[in-house]
Amino acid sequence: MIQYINILIKRQKYGQALEHAKKMYEKFPSDINAQITYAVTLQQTDNQQDALSLYKNILKNNPSWSPATAPATPTRPRATGY
Repeated sequence: MIQYINILIKRQKYGQALEHAKKMYEKFPSDINAQITYAVTLQQTDNQQDALSLYKNILKNNPSWSPATAPATPTRPRATGY
Protein backbone atom coordinates (compact mmCIF):
# COMPACT_ATOMS: atom_id res chain seq x y z
CA MET A 1 0.00 0.00 0.00
CA ILE A 2 2.82 2.42 0.82
CA GLN A 3 4.40 1.81 -2.58
CA TYR A 4 1.08 2.55 -4.28
CA ILE A 5 0.73 5.80 -2.32
CA ASN A 6 4.27 6.77 -3.32
CA ILE A 7 3.44 6.09 -6.98
CA LEU A 8 0.36 8.31 -6.72
CA ILE A 9 2.47 11.09 -5.23
CA LYS A 10 5.12 10.76 -7.95
CA ARG A 11 2.31 11.03 -10.52
CA GLN A 12 1.03 14.12 -8.69
CA LYS A 13 -2.28 12.45 -7.81
CA TYR A 14 -2.22 13.97 -4.36
CA GLY A 15 -5.93 13.65 -3.59
CA GLN A 16 -5.89 9.92 -4.24
CA ALA A 17 -2.64 9.52 -2.32
CA LEU A 18 -4.13 11.33 0.67
CA GLU A 19 -7.28 9.20 0.55
CA HIS A 20 -5.29 5.93 0.56
CA ALA A 21 -2.83 7.14 3.20
CA LYS A 22 -5.71 8.14 5.48
CA LYS A 23 -7.41 4.75 5.03
CA MET A 24 -4.17 2.95 5.82
CA TYR A 25 -3.61 5.14 8.89
CA GLU A 26 -7.18 4.54 10.10
CA LYS A 27 -6.79 0.78 9.63
CA PHE A 28 -3.35 0.63 11.31
CA PRO A 29 -3.18 3.69 13.62
CA SER A 30 -0.35 2.31 15.76
CA ASP A 31 1.87 1.34 12.81
CA ILE A 32 4.68 3.87 12.51
CA ASN A 33 4.97 3.37 8.75
CA ALA A 34 1.28 4.17 8.32
CA GLN A 35 1.71 7.21 10.55
CA ILE A 36 4.73 8.50 8.66
CA THR A 37 3.17 7.87 5.25
CA TYR A 38 0.04 9.73 6.28
CA ALA A 39 2.07 12.62 7.74
CA VAL A 40 4.20 12.93 4.60
CA THR A 41 1.10 12.81 2.40
CA LEU A 42 -0.60 15.45 4.54
CA GLN A 43 2.47 17.65 4.23
CA GLN A 44 2.59 17.24 0.46
CA THR A 45 -1.08 18.16 0.14
CA ASP A 46 -0.68 21.46 2.00
CA ASN A 47 -2.12 20.17 5.26
CA GLN A 48 0.88 21.44 7.20
CA GLN A 49 -0.79 21.77 10.62
CA ASP A 50 -2.23 18.26 10.52
CA ALA A 51 1.12 16.88 9.36
CA LEU A 52 2.96 18.72 12.13
CA SER A 53 0.55 17.38 14.76
CA LEU A 54 1.05 13.85 13.49
CA TYR A 55 4.85 14.23 13.40
CA LYS A 56 4.77 15.46 17.00
CA ASN A 57 2.63 12.47 17.98
CA ILE A 58 5.04 10.11 16.21
CA LEU A 59 7.99 11.57 18.12
CA LYS A 60 6.10 11.52 21.41
CA ASN A 61 5.27 7.83 21.02
CA ASN A 62 8.59 6.89 19.40
CA PRO A 63 11.26 9.13 20.94
CA SER A 64 14.10 7.24 19.30
CA TRP A 65 12.60 7.65 15.80
CA SER A 66 14.43 10.03 13.54
CA PRO A 67 14.03 10.85 9.83
CA ALA A 68 17.73 10.06 9.55
CA THR A 69 17.11 6.45 10.58
CA ALA A 70 13.73 5.95 8.92
CA PRO A 71 13.53 3.70 5.87
CA ALA A 72 13.95 5.60 2.63
CA THR A 73 11.04 5.81 0.20
CA PRO A 74 10.64 7.70 -3.08
CA THR A 75 8.80 10.47 -1.23
CA ARG A 76 10.98 10.32 1.86
CA PRO A 77 14.66 9.92 0.97
CA ARG A 78 17.06 8.96 3.71
CA ALA A 79 18.59 11.98 5.38
CA THR A 80 22.26 12.51 4.68
CA GLY A 81 24.97 14.52 6.36
CA TYR A 82 25.81 18.04 5.31
